[in-house]
Amino acid sequence: MSEQKDFKCIINEIRQLIEKDVKIIINIVNENKETSLGDKINGTLFDSYMVVNNDIVEKKYKDRVYGRRGVYVFKMIDDYEVDKDFNKYPYSVKPKDVNKKKFVKDEILYVGKSNSLITRTHQHYSDTAQTPYSLKLGWDIRKELKEKSIMVLFFLKKEYKDFGNVIIPITEEMLHEKLKPLTGSPRI
Repeated sequence: MSEQKDFKCIINEIRQLIEKDVKIIINIVNENKETSLGDKINGTLFDSYMVVNNDIVEKKYKDRVYGRRGVYVFKMIDDYEVDKDFNKYPYSVKPKDVNKKKFVKDEILYVGKSNSLITRTHQHYSDTAQTPYSLKLGWDIRKELKEKSIMVLFFLKKEYKDFGNVIIPITEEMLHEKLKPLTGSPRI
């Protein structure tokens, strides 16, 4: 019984540390930066972030993202009126309100996590991604949406990479709960 109580105390302490970083992450997402290539943050578990947009997804960021784990947030940077059918392609990640025809600036589109942020970024921006868990912003039907949104990556500190399987899913769950993205769900 004592071990179970100790374990619960440890988990509560971890959740409190994550909660502090979640507040920092939300503040950064709300700052409305459209570009950033590796700004430092004052987090306990996360050390930096990067804003990826359509212009820099293939260029400048690869060396800073390679081998990094973390969480990410897709955010609308401009209003976008949907004039095409989101349901046209298989494996589409659709907004919770399938009939939604207008995305509004500052809405959170998606919250996710990854053990390889470089791979995950490519999956979301690619037109060839075969995973059902991808926004597929490279598809013709989604290209306008890609230009109206940004992806903000948050990097887990390297010294915590061995604990990422605990830290990252809890962080994603908390972000999802607080930001209420239009699509997706935390998978713990």
